[in-house]
Amino acid sequence: VALEKRVRLMALDRLKYENRLECPEVCNVNGPYFGDPTGFAMHEFVFNMCFKCKSPYFVGGYACQEADADFKAEELICAVCAPPPPPLPPPPEDGAVDWRPALDCEEHG
Repeated sequence: VALEKRVRLMALDRLKYENRLECPEVCNVNGPYFGDPTGFAMHEFVFNMCFKCKSPYFVGGYACQEADADFKAEELICAVCAPPPPPLPPPPEDGAVDWRPALDCEEHG
C-alpha cells in the first residue's frame, strides 16, 4: 500500500511537472479521467522498481515505451544507482573542432 501511494504521488508530480493538470482528459466533463488527475497520470506514465535500491523511478510515458517488453530485473536501474557515464574525450591539442556532418551530402544526396 505504501509503495502504491508513493508511485501515485510520483505520477501526479510528473503530471504537474509536464503542466498537464488541465488537459481535456482530466478537465472535460466527458473526459475519461474527469476529476481524477492521479488516475490519468497512472495511465500515462511508466515507473519501474530499481534493482539495486528497490525504489520506484520514472521511466517515461506509455506512448514512448515498450511498456509490455520483457526486461531482466538487473537492467532496471534508476539514475541514482546507475554508473556514471564515461568521461568525454579530451579536445584536440590544437583546439580545433571538426564540425563536418556525419554523412557527405554529395554521396548520399
